[in-house]
Amino acid sequence: MPHVVSGETAAGPVDVPAIRSVKRSLRQSRLLFVGDCKMPPLSTRAYLHRSGDTYLCPLSKQQWPPSSGDAISPKATD
Repeated sequence: MPHVVSGETAAGPVDVPAIRSVKRSLRQSRLLFVGDCKMPPLSTRAYLHRSGDTYLCPLSKQQWPPSSGDAISPKATD
């Protein structure tokens, strides 16, 4: 049962309440949440980490951990 949040506004303020709603509905933890480019505010990612869940979403260069460098960043081969 997917839970979809409208893309008309910034997702940050609605992410955690939507995540809580999904967790209540499923009565499970250790879930994988998949989001678009509006999902990755640090507060949302921290909430998922503290809850024992994981997430998959694109990160901008500003959100990329500096210690990771470009270890998995695509490189041009031309």
